[in-house]
Amino acid sequence: MAHSINELTGRFAGEEVWVLGNGPSVNDVPFDRLDRRRVVGTNRILRKYDPGLNVLVDYEVWNQERGAMVASDCGLAVSHALWDTCIATGKPLPDERVYLFTHDANSYPGAPEGPLYYGFLSGYYAAEIAVRMVWPAGRVILAGFELGWPEKGPTHFFGDGREVGCHTKRFAEGIAALKVLHHATKKVDMRVFGESVLRKAGFEGAE
Repeated sequence: MAHSINELTGRFAGEEVWVLGNGPSVNDVPFDRLDRRRVVGTNRILRKYDPGLNVLVDYEVWNQERGAMVASDCGLAVSHALWDTCIATGKPLPDERVYLFTHDANSYPGAPEGPLYYGFLSGYYAAEIAVRMVWPAGRVILAGFELGWPEKGPTHFFGDGREVGCHTKRFAEGIAALKVLHHATKKVDMRVFGESVLRKAGFEGAE
């Protein structure tokens, strides 16, 4: 039976949790220093690292990466909408490892329970879940959060994201939501590892 996302609140109270997006800076993360239980990944992160929890909102990601996610023992934080779609298409998620969440534009960003704020990107939802995990205070480090594609070079840690259907359509909204989360969670020290547009939005670096 699937779990509620509320079960993760305070799991690592006062500690440090890393959130791994899929940007190129993931390749520079000091993985030997990480405790996978305290790492929240997103989307295709299993191509690089097996986190304690992976966050999904896009059915195509589950469809493409399903084999690796089934083989891993990591938890899967997914939206109710994705859960329903997976069941309808005959490719259900492993419910014993699933943590279900909803998102709502009227929710308070960083609240310890209830729906997540509507953040558009899986990276945003992973960040807010990490904030809940260290509740009421702790540190959250975002890596692979470039949130912008370079004119040249890889768009993602695994190469060119366009080849698997990635796009930049909701970057602006996701960045705005992350700014709101950062402002709303003063007791949680949110920092950015590597390159990111968030550095220009008041996020301190974590080197």
